[in-house]
Amino acid sequence: SEECCDIIKKAPLKKFGKTSGKKPIVGTMAEDSAFRKINWLRTGCNAFDADDPQCKPLSFWTEQDILRYLKLTGIPYCTVYGDITEIDGKLATTGEKHTGCIFCLFGVEREKEPNRFQRLKKIDRPKYNYCIGGGEFDRHGKLIPNKKGLGEGKILDFMGVPY
Repeated sequence: SEECCDIIKKAPLKKFGKTSGKKPIVGTMAEDSAFRKINWLRTGCNAFDADDPQCKPLSFWTEQDILRYLKLTGIPYCTVYGDITEIDGKLATTGEKHTGCIFCLFGVEREKEPNRFQRLKKIDRPKYNYCIGGGEFDRHGKLIPNKKGLGEGKILDFMGVPY
């Protein structure tokens, strides 16, 4: 669920801020979601007086701004995004549009094919095998990862999602 984000991303940032006294720099953009846009409109890029102080210097940038900047400067970026191309006057990547937790199942049933796991199969077969393979059910029917993998194929099968 979306609670993973709280545990894996937000909680460590909060802990970092409290233990170090420093403010984290976060690369989120207001255009990514209504929630991010509302927060940016409320606090701007630097929300140092908030309960969860952060610096969000990319908030007012759009995806087009970032792609244009990368293309203009030649700054290297992760290969999973592919090349930056122009289609009908708009810049786009030939690979992934966004990246997130590679193991995340949240919302996969609503994705068009090829979905994230079908793309992962082509991009990184060992990670794909780890996500899909392995796993075992405990005596309560809960899926538990094992040395062979997370067993997400069992969940995707149950959901009827191709991978």
